[in-house]
Amino acid sequence: LDPQQASGCVDLSGTRDLSARQIFLFLDSLPSSVTELKLDSVAVSGPAKKRFVRFLNRLQEARENGTDAPRLTSFTFARHSFRRLADASEIFPLLLPFLETLSLSGNYLKGDGFAFLARSFIQGKASNLRLLDLSWTGLDRPKLGLLCKAFLQLAVKEQRLQVETLNLSNNQHLGDT
Repeated sequence: LDPQQASGCVDLSGTRDLSARQIFLFLDSLPSSVTELKLDSVAVSGPAKKRFVRFLNRLQEARENGTDAPRLTSFTFARHSFRRLADASEIFPLLLPFLETLSLSGNYLKGDGFAFLARSFIQGKASNLRLLDLSWTGLDRPKLGLLCKAFLQLAVKEQRLQVETLNLSNNQHLGDT
């Protein structure tokens, strides 16, 4: 696959035969026409996390400097992409400012993961987000409470929440207990 021929959406999930190094060689040569990206744990967790953070920093610098790089507006973490909490804590603040769409579906996030997400909203790092998919994330009432408090803080600061679609489906602990 020629990275320069990639346009629109690039899905590199399920690429178990590729190393993180190979994936990031490909990602580093993507054109600005790429707006959607889907990655799995091979590219975002464990040893690959450093490369992913470097990639996100490069995207941020490119936006600030007006240089060529993918203009991501949509990102999907494939199922089970997050293996450790530290992955979310470093990735959310760097990734969220770019996005209009974020899918975390199928990634179980602990309370701290939701706290990092909520903090990103409060800090204005998710101000462009229009669609947030939290299906199958292990969301329960206390974790939902963290997000609701963040959304309430935005309202108190008179900052408008941009999220138009919030998918909370298939989180069994949100039902009546």
